[in-house]
Amino acid sequence: MGFEIKLIPLTNLVLDKEQPRKDYVNINEFSESLKTNLVEYPLLVETINENKYLIIDGHRRLLASKKVGLKELWCKVYTKLSNLQRLELRVNLEQHKANWKISERDVAWVNLFKLLKEKTSNFTRADFAKRVGVSWDTINDAFDRINLGLDGNMWDTIPPSYIHETQGLDKNIRIELLQSSIKDGWGRDRLRQEVRERKSIFKTNGEIHEGLQFHSKAPEIIGEGLDFKPTLTFVFNKKEDRDKCIKYFCKDSKSEVPNGEKLLILITNAA
Repeated sequence: MGFEIKLIPLTNLVLDKEQPRKDYVNINEFSESLKTNLVEYPLLVETINENKYLIIDGHRRLLASKKVGLKELWCKVYTKLSNLQRLELRVNLEQHKANWKISERDVAWVNLFKLLKEKTSNFTRADFAKRVGVSWDTINDAFDRINLGLDGNMWDTIPPSYIHETQGLDKNIRIELLQSSIKDGWGRDRLRQEVRERKSIFKTNGEIHEGLQFHSKAPEIIGEGLDFKPTLTFVFNKKEDRDKCIKYFCKDSKSEVPNGEKLLILITNAA
């Protein structure tokens, strides 16, 4: 990506609505500092046309400079970039700055992953983690938060480890537990206890059956030797829970899953 350094009037610089960082903190404080100090680093911009330049990095510096009446700033000017080049450059820059909200970062990561996936169809999350310099778990947690659809405040407030603790539960139950953990000030141990209790509840056809632990990978739990692949598998430590499950499913021999296929159920004791 070729570039050149130019002194550009502020009126020719355009803020970008697609910028991953939306919250520019301490603008007033930064503006005051510019009354006695110069803008230390050039803005990164992209050429739109002969007289207009799109801000890639430096939105806060531009806003603060306008507040104190500066007329022009030094800029590092790139020629036209692709959407992938622009977003990856921004992500790499923002990751090394303070106060980037988790919600803003997650959205930027997922959008960048999609662009990379479009370019290389076999590109994986593991590949992406290496590319942006974070762990695979960190990337998976970001995708998980996106899929949960949390509101911005909750997204940025809840510890990432809490999101991870609730994985494996129904989406609505996860959101309920995360909201309670914030509202009631739960510690991680309390959250784990609540998660364990929820995982011992199975819900079907609008009814909740306590004590039924659902497992979808029967061979991994029970061992080899199965001559059929169950649709649902329940494994119990308590005989009364096992009997409850048998009674529920055996009351209707025509139980079916939504697509009309027969429901194969394996009910067993824990090994």
